[in-house]
Amino acid sequence: MTHYTCTVRPDPPGDLRITLTGAIDLGSRGDLADAVRTTSTLRPKTIHADLSGVSFFSAEGATFLLRLRKLADLDMLSLLIEAPSQPVRRVLAGLGLTDEFRVGLTT
Repeated sequence: MTHYTCTVRPDPPGDLRITLTGAIDLGSRGDLADAVRTTSTLRPKTIHADLSGVSFFSAEGATFLLRLRKLADLDMLSLLIEAPSQPVRRVLAGLGLTDEFRVGLTT
């Protein structure tokens, strides 16, 4: 059983914070899809994806980030990846996606 959390909340007002922790893999798929749907419904100005607590990051996590980016691009929103952990950075680099996202160092 995979241990992870995926929380979505307005923060700051007008923006949306998605916080992922733990192991993000195939077992996370349903919650990640829900987070994309919630984001689409709320249409925030900026999407903050806090990935500082991610201990394992699979292609499922990368697919989630690409879906968020596509949504942001279509709706002219800003997407900021905040404090990606080493596993996140490793997967993004391995897939050649490092330059595809705006990254902030702190949450």
